[in-house]
Amino acid sequence: MSMLLGFLVTLTLVSSVQLIKVSISSALTDLHDVYPLPLAKLKVDGQDVRLLVDTGTPVLSLVWKDWFEDPHQKCVDIIFGCFECEPSCQGGPTKDFWFEDHACVSVFLHSGTFDFGRAQSAGEIDFGLVARFNGNPWNIWASLGLKPAADAEPKAYQSLVQQLATKNVIEYESFTVYFNEEDFASGEIILGGEDPSKRAGPLKLFKIVNKDEQFVQLHSLRVGVGDPKYVINMTYPAVFDTGSSHIFINKKWKSQVLGYLQAAGKEKFSIQQVESELVISCSDTGNVPPLTFTVEGLKGEKFLLEVSPQALVWEHEGECYLRLNLDDDDKAIVFGMPAFFGRYYHFPSNGRSIGYAKAKL
Repeated sequence: MSMLLGFLVTLTLVSSVQLIKVSISSALTDLHDVYPLPLAKLKVDGQDVRLLVDTGTPVLSLVWKDWFEDPHQKCVDIIFGCFECEPSCQGGPTKDFWFEDHACVSVFLHSGTFDFGRAQSAGEIDFGLVARFNGNPWNIWASLGLKPAADAEPKAYQSLVQQLATKNVIEYESFTVYFNEEDFASGEIILGGEDPSKRAGPLKLFKIVNKDEQFVQLHSLRVGVGDPKYVINMTYPAVFDTGSSHIFINKKWKSQVLGYLQAAGKEKFSIQQVESELVISCSDTGNVPPLTFTVEGLKGEKFLLEVSPQALVWEHEGECYLRLNLDDDDKAIVFGMPAFFGRYYHFPSNGRSIGYAKAKL
């Protein structure tokens, strides 16, 4: 199985102010073929596991050892590891969770003690144990979902943030995530609030237009710097999702975005599509222009969100890729990890807005 660089997260309870800070550093994972994603390293009932940190879902789940292991599959061979019930448990009624890539993970409810280090514990937390998956078992993952569960979801399947707040481990059902702009980005996740010293200036508040989905409202996309002929009217909802390696844009704008990308940089260059990947010559990385999205503010303002060329281009084994997917047919644009590099996002508990600023490191 091919390996890739992801993000290893170590959780530490930092003070009596009821904030849990999460330091992020680079690590290897075998979840995908090429691209990095954020992982959290936790102890659950004393067992070491890793989970995908995902702002796009509330799902909190671990890989059940009894399901995964057989003569050809061992838990030590997957980066996420497995959770073993002690004493053994039987799979109960399952709930299906569907993801945007059409993956379906079926879990049954279990609970365990989550240890955040420094002898601090959250006590019993409910989570799902994976009992079925509609894809290749090697592609399964454990999920640390941070998005609030919708009101219609059973309380047993609330996000980790919601459960921590209910147990008064943290004060608020809010969290923050920020990264630097390095190739192997590091940063922090803060559960229960934010740290203003880690952002450059005040927060710009993006208005949430759909609370259950956590959608914000886009108005336009500018490719490159300044020239109005490279602006696309893009009135469309969008969502922020650390669990996605790319920015996903609906296919109805594919020809425009591709054309503008190749024309709006320092020099024209060529983009080749190989299956679902957008590939460029590594000598053209300096010609890739930035993408600047206009996002509606809480009071009707028009705020700019820029994705830098450095965040868009990923080099792996001598090939250079654009972290864009323009074949999407989803109901919203997805701001995956490229939109998080060098940025600070605060997701408050009121569900009315998402705070945005440049990260200060």
